[in-house]
Amino acid sequence: MRPRIWHIVLAGALAWTAYSAVVFVDQAEFVYVTQFGAQVATYDGASEAGWHWKAPWPIQDVLRLDRRLQFFDVPTQEMLIRDRDEQSGTEKPLPLTFDVYVCWRIAEPTAERDTVDLFVRNFGTLERAQDFLRSQIISRLKVELSSLLLNQLVNTEVQQLRIGELLDQVRNRPYLRGTGPEEKPISLADRTQQVGIDLVDIRLRRFNHPVQVRDEIFAKIREDRKREANNYRLQGEVEAARIRAEGELAARRIRTEAEAERIRLEGQARADAARILNDAHKEAPDFYRTIRMLEGYRQMFGDDKTQIILSLDHPLLSLLKDLPKPGNSPGAGLRGTARSAEDKANPASNESAVSPANPGGPSR
Repeated sequence: MRPRIWHIVLAGALAWTAYSAVVFVDQAEFVYVTQFGAQVATYDGASEAGWHWKAPWPIQDVLRLDRRLQFFDVPTQEMLIRDRDEQSGTEKPLPLTFDVYVCWRIAEPTAERDTVDLFVRNFGTLERAQDFLRSQIISRLKVELSSLLLNQLVNTEVQQLRIGELLDQVRNRPYLRGTGPEEKPISLADRTQQVGIDLVDIRLRRFNHPVQVRDEIFAKIREDRKREANNYRLQGEVEAARIRAEGELAARRIRTEAEAERIRLEGQARADAARILNDAHKEAPDFYRTIRMLEGYRQMFGDDKTQIILSLDHPLLSLLKDLPKPGNSPGAGLRGTARSAEDKANPASNESAVSPANPGGPSR
C-alpha cells in the first residue's frame, strides 16, 4: 500500500515538473523568466509567441506582462488657473477640476536595451507603473496650468485655445527633478523611456468648476452675460438715436429745400401774373378794371353766404346795371356804364339788396 502512495506522489511531482517546465507565450504579452530572482530570458509575444522550455519551478519563475496599449484615468484634481477681467485688466486665481486620462505601454525591446527588464526592475507590475505616471503627470500638470488663462481653455476662437499645446508640454517639456546641481532637465516622455515605459498620449477628458463654488460661478456668469446684454442694448439705443437724428436732419434739410423751392416758384408765378396783368392793363385799361371788379365780386360772393345791402347807384353795381354792348370796345362800354350810373343815380330814394344768388336784383 505504501509503495503505491509513493508512486502516486512521484508521478504527480514529475507531472508538475513537466508542466512548470513549459512556457506558453501569447501574442499580447511579454514573458519575463527569472532564476532565483535574476533574469534569464524575455519572450516577446509579437515575435516569439508559442511554446518555450525553462527549468521547473522553483528554480525558474515566470512573470507575464501585457504588451498591449494601456490607459487609465487620473483622479479628478482641483487646480488653480488665472482668470483675467477684461474690463479692469486684473487677474485672480480660479479653481477648476480636471479629469485626465493617459495612454501608455511597455516600451518595445531593442538590441541595445531590454525595456522589459527595466520595467520589471523599476515597477514589477502595471499598477505600480500607473501610480508612477499618475504622480508625475499631476505635478507637471499643476506647473503648466499655473500660467494658463481661462480664455485659453474656453474660447469661441480656435486659434486662442491652448489645451492641446498644454498637454503636449506636460509630456515633452524638460523639467528638473531636483536631484542635484548637476542634474539636466528631462521631459516626462524621456523619463518614462528610462524606466521602460512608452508614454503614448495624455488627454483632457473634462474640466469643470468645483462643486463647492459652482453655484457662485454660475451666478457670476449670468451676471456677466446680463451686463454684456445691457451694454449691447445701450449701444443699440445710441445707434438708433444717431440714426433717428440723421434721419430728422435729412428730413429738415429736404423740407427746407422744398419750402425754398416753393417760395421761389410762387414768387416767380406772382411775378409772371403781375407781368401779364400789367401787359393787359397797358393794352386795355377798361378791360383790366372789369377783370379786377369781377375778381372782387368773386371774393365777396364766392362763399354763397355773404349778403350786402347797397343802393342802386353804388359803384359796385355799375358793371351789373350797364353792361357793355356787343361790338363796343370793353373800355368804351365801361365808360358809358359809369356815366349813365352817375346821371341816373338817386342815393336818397333807391336801395338794392345784392346776394350771390341775385346780385343785380332789387331787394324790398
